[in-house]
Order: sequence, then C-alpha cells, then structure tokens
Amino acid sequence: MGLEASGMQTVFQCEWDKHCRSVLDRHWADVPKWSDVSTLTGKYILDHAPDIDVVAWGSPCQDLSQAGKRAGLEGGRSVLFYEGIRIIKELRGLTNDKYPRFSIWENVAGALNSNKGDDFGAILDAMAEAGAMVIEWKLLDTKYFGIPQARRRVFVVAGFNFDRSELDTVKIFPINESDFRYIQKGNEVSFYQSHGVQDQFNVGFTNPLKKIAACCVVSETLKPRKLTPIESERLQGYPDDWTRWGADGREQKDVYRYQQCGNGVTAPVAQWVGEQVMKLRYTPK
Repeated sequence: MGLEASGMQTVFQCEWDKHCRSVLDRHWADVPKWSDVSTLTGKYILDHAPDIDVVAWGSPCQDLSQAGKRAGLEGGRSVLFYEGIRIIKELRGLTNDKYPRFSIWENVAGALNSNKGDDFGAILDAMAEAGAMVIEWKLLDTKYFGIPQARRRVFVVAGFNFDRSELDTVKIFPINESDFRYIQKGNEVSFYQSHGVQDQFNVGFTNPLKKIAACCVVSETLKPRKLTPIESERLQGYPDDWTRWGADGREQKDVYRYQQCGNGVTAPVAQWVGEQVMKLRYTPK
C-alpha cells in the first residue's frame, strides 16, 4: 500500500498465512500470488510478471527481535532471509542482470545488533553477493511520520544496475529528511498487557503494535482498554476495516486482524522509502 502510494505498481505477491492471503486477495484480486517462499522460483515470477523493478520483502523477525530469544539469522524462521536472496539471484540470472533493479528489505531494529552485528553484516554481504552495487540502510520510526506509534524498523535498499562511475555520488536515503512531526505528549498512556503484567508504557503515543500481547490505552477519564482493530489499522496508516473482510466476503476474527497489523509495515513509512527509490537516477546496464 505504501509503495503504491509512492508511484509503484504491485505485480506479484507471496504470502503463506491463509488469513493474510485472503485480505491480499480481496484488495489485489488480479495480482498473481504464491504461498511458500521456499518453493517460489524466479522463473514462476517472471512467467507471471516479466518486469520486476523492485523486490520489496521482509523475512520473519522473531529470531532477530530484542523481544525474542535472539537466535539470529540462522534461527528457524529468520533463515528464510536466504530464500529471498535466492529468488533475487534467480531473477537476475534469468534476465541477464536486468531485473530487479532494487531490493527493499524491512525488519526489526534488533536486526542491526543481532549476534553483535554479525547477522547484519551477513545480510549486507548477501546483498552484495547477489549483485548489489549500492547498499544503504536507515532506521525509521513510525512516530516521525504523522502517526502516534513508537515503531522502529530498519530498511535496507540495495541498488543493482548502476554505472560504476556513479557510485561515489549515489545517495538513496537523504539525511534527516523524513517527514518529522513532533508527537505532542498528552494524558493518554499506552502499555502492553501480557500474562496479566503491565509494562513498557508510553505517553502520547502507543507502543509498537505486535501480533501478541494486548496494547492498552488509558486516559484521565477512561479505564484501561484494549485497542480496537480499527485503531490498530489507523496506527499503521491503513484505511478503516482494511483487514476486516477476506476475499470470500467473510468477516475476519479480531485475533487475525491484530496479527496482521502487528506484523505489517506502516504505510506512510513505506511510502517515504518508495519515494526515495523513485527519485533515483541511474544508468541501466
């Protein structure tokens, strides 16, 4: 949604969760899809969408998250990162290094220091081995994009088709030019309620949405209450009821809506990243 707002067009999607897939089918009914990234091939993508300028993706974050067990890039879920790299290499090989031109990878802030930084180094190395000539990363927080949610995520943009003479002048991410908006502190307090324990409270904006643990809010006049699904959607920059209905017209359970918002990418943040890519001038090989 955010990348489309920056001027891009969605031409292929991969999603294994059946509830998420149903929402995607509802909003992108005509876009070809695949369920399991470990069995997806570059050939299949090109057979259905031959011009892939950008691969936007994210591997499971649980093994990299500071809230998890920090198993690292070799954890059972985060290892799927290498499936994404495999697909990029296959696409490059099948198109004589023409596509994709860019990769946009998103993950939790913990990716930067997982295994004392060795995992992030391996991520950058893998991008370079796939043919990236320019790699930049930036840590972005949702609360600086007009949405009252404290949500830090790292975005890595890799550019492939640059002329070598341009490399010293290429700048993907401008410094301190995100849409900074000061979050006015008010009476509202948000906190996580997990297993009956209250912790990690903020004032004036919510904690990061998660697929687990209820994020509650309280003010001077209200008792603590759980965020509604619509409020969770708004805190990700989604239209109201974006996750409410599946492709079959059935209403989703709230638990799935919370999971989808907690696992999602904040749309205005993704839009800003997409705009930086769209502004680039490069010479294709």
